[in-house]
Formats: sequence, C-alpha cells, structure tokens
Amino acid sequence: TGPNVYRGLAGFFLVFDEIDSGDETDPGSQALRLPSGQFDVPLVLQDKRVDANGKLIYDPLDHDGFLGDTFFVNGAVQPFLYVKRRKYRFRFLNGSNARFYRIFLTNEDFKTFPMTQIATEGGLLARPISIPSTESPSPSFQIAPAERVEVVVDFSSFSKGTKLFFENRLAQDDGRKPGDVLSRGTRLLRLDVGEAVDDPSQVPAYLRPFAAISATDLAAATRKEFKFERTDGAWAINGRFADLEHALTTSVLTTSVSKRGEIWHLDSGGGWAHPVHIHLEFMRILSRDGKLPPGWPRRTPLSLELTLATWTSSSSSGTTRVPSSSTATTSSTRTCE
Repeated sequence: TGPNVYRGLAGFFLVFDEIDSGDETDPGSQALRLPSGQFDVPLVLQDKRVDANGKLIYDPLDHDGFLGDTFFVNGAVQPFLYVKRRKYRFRFLNGSNARFYRIFLTNEDFKTFPMTQIATEGGLLARPISIPSTESPSPSFQIAPAERVEVVVDFSSFSKGTKLFFENRLAQDDGRKPGDVLSRGTRLLRLDVGEAVDDPSQVPAYLRPFAAISATDLAAATRKEFKFERTDGAWAINGRFADLEHALTTSVLTTSVSKRGEIWHLDSGGGWAHPVHIHLEFMRILSRDGKLPPGWPRRTPLSLELTLATWTSSSSSGTTRVPSSSTATTSSTRTCE
C-alpha cells in the first residue's frame, strides 16, 4: 500500500444521500444544505522526497515510517486556492505514509482563526464541533495517516485580498511518532480571498444524529482487550503477528456475533503512533484515556481507521463499543499507507 499511495493512488469517493445531498440549495426537508459544488473542496495532504531531476524518492525498506521533506496538496507543492467570501467545505485526507499533521487556519501574521468540524472518515458527526472549543481549546485539528477530517470555513468576515493558510504546526522528524506542536509551522495551502458572493449554504446545529447507547446495552456488552505493541521490529496484537496467508483461519484474533454489542479496549504499547485499522463495522467512541471524546456522542467507522479521537499512540488507549451487524474478524496489524 505504501508505495502505491506515495506515487499518487490516494483520493476520494464522495457519497451523498437525501441528508448530505451535495446541493446547498436542496429544498428537501432532510437536506442539510452544506457547502457544495465548487465550494466543496477535497484536499489530499502528502509529504515526499524529490531528487534533483524531479523524480520521487522512496525507500520501501524503511520500516520506521517514511517521511518526506516536500509537502504536496492534491499533487502540487504547497499550492494556492482562490476562495470567495462565503462558506467552504474542506475534506482533508492524510495521504502520507507516516506523517501526522496538526492543521491551523492562519494569516500572514500567523494569527489563527476558527473552523467547524462536521465529519470524519465515518461520515457526518451527530453535530458540528467548533474549533477551538471548550473541550479542545487549540484552534486546530490533528489528522493521522489515512484519516479524514472535514471542516467548514467561513471566509465572509475576511476582506478581499486577504491571504490565509492551512498550516501544519506539528513537528515530526521520527517516522514512528510526531513531536511537539510549534508556534509556527509549514504553510501547506495558501487561500487567496476574493469577492463576496451569495451563500445559500448552512451548517445546521445537528447533522446526522443517532440513538443513544442505553445503560442496559453497555452492561450487556461483551468486553474485549487488544494490546498493540512492537515485538522484534514488527507489530503484534495480543502477542500475535499477522499471518496474511491464513488470515481467516489461524490468524483470527476474535469473532463477533451478529447483533450483540461489544466494548473493545484498544491499548497502545508505546513507542509508536499509528492509526489502527478495523474493517467492515461501525462503532462509537466511549472514551479515550478515560475521557469523553469531543462532541460525544459521535459516530465513527470501523471501515478504515479509528478516527481522530481514537488512533492508538505511544501514550494513549481507546475504549470503543462495536455494535456488530455481522460476524467480524480482525487479523491485520499495520498497513503502511
């Protein structure tokens, strides 16, 4: 996966329905009327190394996490985008192999500005989350490899000619984990503010609500523990390595029963930060490091990654509930994006 994504096989499938219809003028009673069309902008973030001839450099044997020294957005090196004075929906995808990003919206003087998060790779949140917020005072969001975050930015309060930036302030010189958040960072994408235009879009108070998990369901749920750690230079879960040749037999870690709730406790072994990949199911985050995640309750998938609040890192663990709708098994430990 790593070499393929590095060379450009990273992108989006945009999926719409009667709620998130992709039409900000939709008169339907369920339609959210989020920014759409040219105001709905996917952004793939990647870091790469480029030689003197403009060719990509990649080391497939670098198992400590490959880091680049040049930043790309949608395949272009630190590009710019003309934006009008209205709301935009930005869909961020971290297409890097090992780099984490902490994204701030800033101006030329490095002043930060607010954003509104509306979705993760699990789709729309139950309600928008303000960035910053009381729960998360930093005016930023963190995004790990293969994760997605969607935000809405309102440019109507900026004057024409203003230059803004999506800026990464998360230091990282070790492919195994990120470092500290800096006061200034790398400007990934410049946003040039243009003229004002009509804006029929909105960000409603509720997006895609879901029923609460009852105390009875929580009490009846099966508890399972998954310990992630590095052993002999490779990833192991509960002391076992992945065996992809026998993924559905000897390499099965657990089997879930249809329509029976489970609470999975995911515990990082330390020394490495990387998203955990669990496929084909949905979950809700109950806690991370014993704390409620921002915007709880929220909906998030088991289709690709544990989301923004639950990737396992060197100092964190997550507790999640998995409402199984089919028999699910897990065997793979780490995928290099």
